Amino acid sequence: MAEKVAGILDSLDDKEYTGSLVTLLQAGTDFVRNNPKKEWRKVGDGRIEMPDYPDRAVLEDVVNALICICSGFVVYRREQM
Repeated sequence: MAEKVAGILDSLDDKEYTGSLVTLLQAGTDFVRNNPKKEWRKVGDGRIEMPDYPDRAVLEDVVNALICICSGFVVYRREQM
């Protein structure tokens, strides 16, 4: 369950992923889809959901992140608790 810590809401899904680039791409895009912040607008007898980011933008961002990680531009350091 997510808790607010210093005004930051942690994600409900904080898994770590490993595997091929294709696997990581799918996991990354699934992560964003599973943790949405959607607004909606009432229309007639239903509603239209308006996600924060278009699917194409999410795909592009995840691809860019994976390329940076694989190219060594991002240094991941895990803090010890």
